[in-house]
Amino acid sequence: MSSDPDFDAQPPESPQPIEPSDSIEPAVPRKRSPIMIIAVVLGLLVLGLLLSGGILTALLMPAVTTTRSASRQAESANNLKQIGLALLNYHEAYEAFPPAYTTDEDGQPLLSWRVLILPFMQQSILHEQFVLEEPWDSPNNRSLLQYMPPVFGSPRYDQPENSNETNYVTIRSEDSVFPGDRSIRIRDVIDGTTLTVAVVEMKETGIPWTRPDDVTPQQAYAAIAGSKGSTEGTNILLSDGSVRQVDGQLTQSEFEAMVTRRGGETIAADTPQPAE
Repeated sequence: MSSDPDFDAQPPESPQPIEPSDSIEPAVPRKRSPIMIIAVVLGLLVLGLLLSGGILTALLMPAVTTTRSASRQAESANNLKQIGLALLNYHEAYEAFPPAYTTDEDGQPLLSWRVLILPFMQQSILHEQFVLEEPWDSPNNRSLLQYMPPVFGSPRYDQPENSNETNYVTIRSEDSVFPGDRSIRIRDVIDGTTLTVAVVEMKETGIPWTRPDDVTPQQAYAAIAGSKGSTEGTNILLSDGSVRQVDGQLTQSEFEAMVTRRGGETIAADTPQPAE
């Protein structure tokens, strides 16, 4: 310590307590608005539903697609059965299948076999509106294209609305059941009606249903070969009215043997599988 007599040691002043200011409020936990809480809960619920719905949809989609395909397959097979029944009833009435097309006096094609079997498909009124002596694209007959019976379009393929193009065609060759303007009788199908092709289903034919046009064996087989590996395959109508399902596992030579009515080829009886 200093020895200076003039220096008086003073005790330090005690610190004054700081009084809380009236302008400062103690911190109080902020209350959540009930509306905000409800909005958050609802948002989480919606998000959960969307996520679970997406997962559920992804899980169910294959089953839904398979069911839809099977249903359309069955509808298409039923269309062919109706066509087959009409062909057989036509044969019963005229003692022969219809020709692939009718002709005028000069041998020019007029109308398709699909027009000829209309009376045997409960379509007599539509049949009566055709002028049978005129070609398919005459003013009168062309106006009837829009009235294609649904049985001539396959439900398996998405078609434009009011499409007049058919998905069912015969095989045009000299030794088939539909060689051209000649009518073939069942007794002419020497290879047997149970293994001889009459009509084939095709995705895209580009053929209006009344036009006297069909496909070659090569064109038909190209459609069948394109279904190789598919679970659906291609539907074919045999000359006895039964429907079978084939795919690319059927070889071209086997198919062409099934097209001929008197080729004498040997074909396994179970080569085409029955359509479900």
